[in-house]
Amino acid sequence: MRRAFTRIDLIVVTDSAAMLLPLLVPVLRDADRQAGVAQCLGNLRQVMQATGAYLNEHDNAFPLYAPGPWTGIASWVFGGKTNDEAWIGDIYYVRVTDRPLNSYLLGGVVQPDVTDGSTVVARTPVPPLHCPADRFSHQRLNWGGSDPNQTPLTVPSYDDVGTSYQDRKSVV
Repeated sequence: MRRAFTRIDLIVVTDSAAMLLPLLVPVLRDADRQAGVAQCLGNLRQVMQATGAYLNEHDNAFPLYAPGPWTGIASWVFGGKTNDEAWIGDIYYVRVTDRPLNSYLLGGVVQPDVTDGSTVVARTPVPPLHCPADRFSHQRLNWGGSDPNQTPLTVPSYDDVGTSYQDRKSVV
């Protein structure tokens, strides 16, 4: 005689699973969030180690970078990928190869962006400066007299300025 599941057995099992599912979803969501927090903390540790290495090699001079005739400094020009083209012509448009911490974060020589003539085909990534929780860019809201209630850009800070770790508003 073969033993098999009855319809009642299957109904009980599926109902039990259906009742447990709402309990499991928040737990899994929280685990995913905790993994993102751990990755961000690991990224920041790498950034601090890279900054320490830079300071050791440059007589404790901080990695400032101000292209052109300007003296303006933004926290995000120290490291990260090449930022959005909207910054072209501005003092804060900085290529991946010109950001002082990148060689320390990427373990040596920084590869330039892949181009097809004057068009950028692919930007060189700098993974330690990309936070998985980065969803919006608030950077352009900080410029002279911007409306604080204005909606942030719908691109991550990493894509806008080249790093997720550039101001307190964009790091979650």
